[in-house]
This record gives sequence, C-alpha cells and structure tokens, in this order.
Amino acid sequence: MLQMIACDIDGTILFDGQKQLDPRLFPLIRRLQACGVEYLSCSGRQYANQRRLFAPIADEISYICENGSLTMHRGEAVACETLDRAKSLDLLNYIQAQPGCEGLLSTQRCCYVKPKEAGYLAHMREYVGNDTEVTPEWEDVPEDFIKISLYCPRGDLLSVQKRMAEFAEPYLTPVLGGYNWIDFLRDGCDKGIALRKYCQLRGIAPEDVIGIGDNENDMALLGTVGEMWAMQSGHPNLIARADRSVHSVVEELDKLVTQLEAK
Repeated sequence: MLQMIACDIDGTILFDGQKQLDPRLFPLIRRLQACGVEYLSCSGRQYANQRRLFAPIADEISYICENGSLTMHRGEAVACETLDRAKSLDLLNYIQAQPGCEGLLSTQRCCYVKPKEAGYLAHMREYVGNDTEVTPEWEDVPEDFIKISLYCPRGDLLSVQKRMAEFAEPYLTPVLGGYNWIDFLRDGCDKGIALRKYCQLRGIAPEDVIGIGDNENDMALLGTVGEMWAMQSGHPNLIARADRSVHSVVEELDKLVTQLEAK
C-alpha cells in the first residue's frame, strides 16, 4: 500500500532555470496527504532552499537535504551525516585549483563559497536561492562539513567528473547532480540510505514508497523504494533501471491521487 512519495527537485519538478514550483503541486500534495500518503522532498538542495520552494506547505512535508546528509522532519534535524574535515579540505582546495570550477561547501546552517568569478556568489544567492556565505579560506569554516559540490558552468562536465573521481575516490564519489553541478557522495551517505532511516523513524515500509528522480544522485533510491519513476529527460542509466519513465510529475501525481480518492 502506497504510504509515501519521495521526489527530487532539479530536473524532476523544476526544469530549465525555473525558480518556482508549479503551483498545482501544492494542492496535489495536500490531497495525497488526505489519502494517507506523505510527501518527502528528496534533493541535493539545502534545507532553507527547499523550504522556500515549498513555502505554501513548508511545514506540512519533510525533507531529505544535501543528497542524504541532512533529514528534517517538522523543523527538527532527525539525521545529520558529516564529512572528514581533512579529506574534505584536500578536495575543496583541489576543486579551487581547477580552471573553470567553483567549490561549494555545505553545513547544516548554510553553504560557503570562495568565489573565483564575481558572478558565482550572485548565482548561488539569487538563482539557486541558497543561504550562502563567503569564506576567505575553506579552513576558516567553523561548522561541521556535510556536503561538497562543484560548479562548472562552461567546461566538459564528464571530463571534470572523471578527473574528480581520480582524486576523491574511494572516500567521495562524484555524481552528476544537476545542470553544471557535480555532487560528491560519501560511502554510507546518500538519498537511499537517508530514506531507509526516515522510513524507520516514521514506521513506513520502504517498499510502500514511490521514488521520483532524474539524475545519478537519484540512483541510490533504486532498490530502496518499492517503485522508481525516472524522468523521460533524465540520465539514461536511471531510466534504464527505473520501473517507469514519466514526462510530468504533476500530471502523474494528479492521476495517482484521483485513483486513490476513488477507492
């Protein structure tokens, strides 16, 4: 029996530079909840960013943030995974040295940047919508590290990913996380593991969950959720392994909730 929808954001319910969610999504989520189905936002984005996107229902849903590093339920952190500081600093400084690449360091409170180009800070605050602070040096960040990402707006992202893997693995694995972004996943910390822990907290069987995503950082949901939907515009590897591919999440959820209401 369906008990939860775990849905990605970028490339899944947001496309091509959109900054706002389709307003039809919010009443659909409320209708799902009325049918006993929770909605879990499951993204690489930070918590504050996701709350702004879901502002009309921000307190009515839960969040897996930073690709599984932070899970928030009813305003409280119910799980938070941290990174080894020394290894993280080595990677961040390596990213900083790569032409055309910018680093991003996430903590539970905000994210930090050390901009090489003036437009990067504005991009993070105004386009991405993150709570963002500037640090003179990565070593100066006082909080625990929970996620590292790389922004590469003009280079060959696949070549950058390969180069990052040679440096960061086995501790951190670079995966495509969105337009021009690479996220670094730590073994034992991803969306799938965070989802299993959240399901245990909520008393939900993972096989009673539908997962929806589009990219490599959503692959971890495979084998955890009972049914996986991949966006038709998504990564070929995810599409090949998903239970079905869909064009519009809003349209599919509308069909689903109509069926549930008819029972």
